[in-house]
Amino acid sequence: MPFTTTTTTPEITESQDKFDHSFEGWSVWIEPDEEESADIAKEIESLSLKCGGAESGVFPFLPHCTLLYNISDMSEKINDSSEKLMEILLYKCVDKFRESTGKSQDDVTRESSTLHQPSMQLVLLLLLIPTSFYYFAYPKHADNGKGFGCVISLILLENTIALQQLHAAVTATFPQDERQSNFVPHMSLVYAPETKATW
Repeated sequence: MPFTTTTTTPEITESQDKFDHSFEGWSVWIEPDEEESADIAKEIESLSLKCGGAESGVFPFLPHCTLLYNISDMSEKINDSSEKLMEILLYKCVDKFRESTGKSQDDVTRESSTLHQPSMQLVLLLLLIPTSFYYFAYPKHADNGKGFGCVISLILLENTIALQQLHAAVTATFPQDERQSNFVPHMSLVYAPETKATW
């Protein structure tokens, strides 16, 4: 599918040579099939190196689409009991999603995962459709001081009915997240230092 390109000219007031934001707390996201997203994973790795690599605090990560980011009531409760609670809530999300879409049990596979600790993994048959490329600066003063202090490159995804239904199931099950359910489906490609705004 051809991409359209949308960019903004970053307005950087407090330039950063190194990406030092720390992602903490609980989040819920979708990871695409590893084989089908191999090209995206390679691009993420390539961009991380182009933007300075480890010396600049830029590291590759798995392709994903975040549904909830930094769930407020759970951020300071990461322990064995909270992990079990999150697993229960994830299963509830899947059940709600199945109910809203009429999907059968065969469409949903439940698996335990140790890939991202602490995390659980559920496998859903869901189509993620890329629509355009987007690029913008996200300084630390953005969003009332919650900005990451970086330049973000990402792929916007079509907000399909299935994605809306899944997001609705997640937001109806988990406590409110930092974004307060402002859902714009996307896959980030790199979080680069602000001095890399022109690469």
